[in-house]
Amino acid sequence: MTTHFKKRLILAFTTLTLPLAAGPIVNVTSTKGKVLVAELISVSDKKVTVRRASDKKVFTIPKTSIDPESLSKIETTAKDLPTPVPDLEIEVVVNKRRKKLDSYLVEQTLSTTVKIRNSDLKLPLAGAKGHIFLIGQNKKAPDLLRVLSTSSFDINLKSSENLAHPTPEVVTKYDSDREGYGNIGGYQYEGYVFLLFADDGSVITTKSSDSNFRSALENDINLPTRMLDYTVDTHVDKNLLPITG
Repeated sequence: MTTHFKKRLILAFTTLTLPLAAGPIVNVTSTKGKVLVAELISVSDKKVTVRRASDKKVFTIPKTSIDPESLSKIETTAKDLPTPVPDLEIEVVVNKRRKKLDSYLVEQTLSTTVKIRNSDLKLPLAGAKGHIFLIGQNKKAPDLLRVLSTSSFDINLKSSENLAHPTPEVVTKYDSDREGYGNIGGYQYEGYVFLLFADDGSVITTKSSDSNFRSALENDINLPTRMLDYTVDTHVDKNLLPITG
């Protein structure tokens, strides 16, 4: 007799991330000799905007209040300044529903929502782009993984603004009999990868639920950009490198 059942599981991962594209640390010395250690965000004709290193509070300081020698060093540093990025809270919620089709074959339905909050009180996030990948593991050959779905979306957030991006449902099937000789394989959801890019194409931050994926992204700075070419059914290994043949 065939047994049918459904199982629902929600996994949520939340972190307050500092952008990979964070600005350089500078010493801002006032005309009265007081020193502020801060991340340099931007320099305009009349003002300097920084994020204090100790508590991440943002200050916009008139240039007239900064010691001339200190200001000169700041303006030199600003020439190579990356696009300013606010502090962001990123949460990826993966909703997994499972239904047994027969003794061993399981159907898994996945739906994902990416939630982003701009927790910065001053800086907006404009022209950014998010990319979410769901990765499945072959149940017959565990070292073989496959892209189950991809979704890309534009991100424009004012200060203290929130965004929630739901993705279409994805259905995958796999053999749950891991020890059986007749295992037909199939792909079970293994983890997600989220990539956030600035409008100039630079990587702001990456996020994943899988420790192997996180290590791969940390150790290969060009991997996020290469992953933009991955499509559904792209086969990869545990380090997210394409498998061909």
